[in-house]
Amino acid sequence: MIHHSTLFLANEGGISQATTISPPASTRPACRWQAPRISVRFVVGVVLNAAGFGMLLAGCWFSLQLMQAFLSL
Repeated sequence: MIHHSTLFLANEGGISQATTISPPASTRPACRWQAPRISVRFVVGVVLNAAGFGMLLAGCWFSLQLMQAFLSL
């Protein structure tokens, strides 16, 4: 367990150690419309993925129909 022994080594350079003090609060107010915009992007992504998958299935079906037509000649 060599990685546990590195916790006891001295701090190298000017790298500060983590503390239990939380960072200061944000000075600007939270954006109200950020969450709905993300959900709209998510829904649009899901719809476009479903449409792409449908086009993939349609292409496979069409190619199978072409193969069946050529084999029956």
